[in-house]
Amino acid sequence: MSEKKKPASKKPGHYKDFESIRKSFPDVLRKCNGFIAAACESVGINRRNYYNWREKFPEFAEDCDQIIKEKDGDKGDFVESALFRQIEEGNITAIIFYLKTRCKNRGYTERTEITGADGGPMQTESKVEGTLKSVEDNFNEIMQNIGLTE
Repeated sequence: MSEKKKPASKKPGHYKDFESIRKSFPDVLRKCNGFIAAACESVGINRRNYYNWREKFPEFAEDCDQIIKEKDGDKGDFVESALFRQIEEGNITAIIFYLKTRCKNRGYTERTEITGADGGPMQTESKVEGTLKSVEDNFNEIMQNIGLTE
């Protein structure tokens, strides 16, 4: 009987392959807009490899963090631009979202804050102490009336 050969894997199987992938990974991460899963898939490794490299190679982690931070800023700009386009087109959901998140100072919020006079702290008064004292007095009076205390 002849042995069947396993099909060649797309994943790197040799240490040198991993080393070259690790060195090129930050560039791939940049091309994938800072999405770790997409970058890992692109080079044929799993995310565990990526996180292991982060622990083992601090410079690698710093490079990747810088790219992710840079790309997150780009993503935020992109999303904000898309939001403003939707607002300009009259998308009521986008308008409401913007008002609730950016115009709270104008009253567009679902959260209600309760404050005291002139926006100060609420004044509260505790009557528990007085209530407990009167309960104790009543108890003592009852005990005296039935002759259990002097």
